[in-house]
Amino acid sequence: MKKVFTILSLICFTVFTYGQQQDQKEIRVSQEVLKTYVGKYELGPGAIMTVTNEENRLFVQLTGQQRFEVFASAENEFFLKVIEASITFNADANGKTENLVLHQNGQNVPAKKIE
Repeated sequence: MKKVFTILSLICFTVFTYGQQQDQKEIRVSQEVLKTYVGKYELGPGAIMTVTNEENRLFVQLTGQQRFEVFASAENEFFLKVIEASITFNADANGKTENLVLHQNGQNVPAKKIE
């Protein structure tokens, strides 16, 4: 629970870290691939990351937090511009997304896809 609280606390301070992500090259990812990432992922008890797709753009939102757009650096890797964090989506052998990993402040927090 402490790890989840730490992550939620860090995201609350986005105003102070806005614009920190630099030197990241954005790539385009197909709409078909983006759709496979849509869903809910459990970071911990009471901490759900919701991933949505609108007009070829991917967004993430943690429980109780505002929604942020993420930008692709690889087909399955995305970064945020408002904080120094990235997300990797992992799929099974059939290409179905199973989980994501939130990379932030030296921590790699896995989250299983629950919806």
